[in-house]
Amino acid sequence: MSAYGAGGISDAFEVLRPDESSTGDSDGMAGETANARAVWPSGSQPVGGFSSPKSPVIAWGVTAGADVACWLTRDERPDRWPVVVVGRDGFSRWTSYECGMVEFLRRVFSGELEACPFSDVTLWGTGAQNFVHWKEERRLLESGVDPWTGEPDPLAGIGFD
Repeated sequence: MSAYGAGGISDAFEVLRPDESSTGDSDGMAGETANARAVWPSGSQPVGGFSSPKSPVIAWGVTAGADVACWLTRDERPDRWPVVVVGRDGFSRWTSYECGMVEFLRRVFSGELEACPFSDVTLWGTGAQNFVHWKEERRLLESGVDPWTGEPDPLAGIGFD
């Protein structure tokens, strides 16, 4: 996060901003963390060997398929927080990965995990990806340019009620 910050990865994954209050967004890290915590299993349902009546997760990313990637905050040292993913299928499926955020994404892009952790396979095993910082992504969209194609955005200027 300190090296690249938040932004989009190949129009299929969004690395969330830690503080969306300054931008007016409602679906950033705080919003997605609230969503993930709302569906965290009770103490009787362990996830990846962990069980707790609390919801020890912080969301850091979402897929185009509505899966949420989180840190499992059991350790006092954030560099030891594993990744857990909650699937979009009714938020009933949690999967734990014993690696950090960057290593997890590398394994997704290289296809090194046992299976794709997301319901959408756009990023699975496809190698290098494109990253666009959220400020650049927003600037391009506001100027009518699709940040992923560089072409005019066909939805630019259209309001959705």
